[in-house]
Amino acid sequence: MKKKTVFTIIFVMLAVLAISAGFYYLNKNTPKPEPKPKKFSYDLKDEVFFKNARTIDAKLYKSDIDGVFYTLNPTKYYLVENGKATPIKPAGTLKTTVSDTAFRINFTIPYINIRGERFGVAVWSKPQSGGVYNYAFALLKKMPGAMGSKYENLVLVDTNKSNLSAAERVYSEAFAISKSGECGGQVLDTRNRTVEASGKLRTDWFVYTAESVKHGCYFSGRFYSQNTEKPDYDLYKIASGEDKILAKKVNGTWLGFSGGGIYCLKQSGKSLKSVCLKDGRQKQAASLPASAEKVIIKGNFAFYDMKLVSLINGKITPLNFKKVYDFSARGSELLIAGKEENREGDTFKVQKLMYLSKEKSAVLFANNIMSESSCCELAAGSAITQKEGKTHIISLDLI
Repeated sequence: MKKKTVFTIIFVMLAVLAISAGFYYLNKNTPKPEPKPKKFSYDLKDEVFFKNARTIDAKLYKSDIDGVFYTLNPTKYYLVENGKATPIKPAGTLKTTVSDTAFRINFTIPYINIRGERFGVAVWSKPQSGGVYNYAFALLKKMPGAMGSKYENLVLVDTNKSNLSAAERVYSEAFAISKSGECGGQVLDTRNRTVEASGKLRTDWFVYTAESVKHGCYFSGRFYSQNTEKPDYDLYKIASGEDKILAKKVNGTWLGFSGGGIYCLKQSGKSLKSVCLKDGRQKQAASLPASAEKVIIKGNFAFYDMKLVSLINGKITPLNFKKVYDFSARGSELLIAGKEENREGDTFKVQKLMYLSKEKSAVLFANNIMSESSCCELAAGSAITQKEGKTHIISLDLI
């Protein structure tokens, strides 16, 4: 082999070794680039939410009039539309005293008149009285024609202390009240009413809801043993003479009205059924594999096992949430509030607002915009959530 060829081979080998050593040195001393951070699975909109939310420094409760809400201590009324809450000035104040054989309660009720309806609430409390009756919540309405009374006003009274809204409460007393506040006594005859173990007049003797009285209906558990967890009622329609029984052994105080039919709940084995009462017949409308006390009902919808079920037509809507805090229904519109986790499994928890209607569906993800134990509500063009005693109202256009 020629010397020139040998030198060439040696030179090439040295060059390769030098280049390899250079790459090794660079790789050893040059820091590796940081891995790109994983993107969150959700577009969080905390800033958008709080920037656009109208905040009221109190808990807002729902009335039985669409869009009308109220606060307690002090009592104030609001009309909620398109993400805004407009104060409603009371039209007057009704002072009245309601009584039966076991109680006598004074109420001062500021009220509003809106869209041809009347609404007012008041709380009476005497916690140190030592008596059986130390709390009462009053709901003032115009007397519905279906109740068959000549008096102008109806006052419903709930003597069980709770944090429910006027629209969600059940009432055990119904009084006819004049324009001036004079009490005409109970709307229905309570003379044979018995006393329960607490010492109160039996609170399931007559059971009213804000929705039932509009249609002249009420519930009664007088023919069943009292069971606060699984109450049984008969459903009545007020009529001249003897009241008419529409359905026996109804489970729960929900009533739906659609297409000329009245819808109520009945337990059948391990299934809770929505039954349509029409033309003297009963027809099943929906079924849930659950007992009444395990189902949450808002509007014409029931929530159970991460599903929303229409109690009118039985349609099922599955929900993709880790946990549902609450939901609200306004006609066919739905608002669901709950918790969601990042798909990467990070410990950061995402809260989720989902809006569903016939026209659109939309979702807002944010962190810590509501309390897990609070409720959510729907109003015209508005979503309502609560956190730490404050109420946030936001336009649905932002969800």
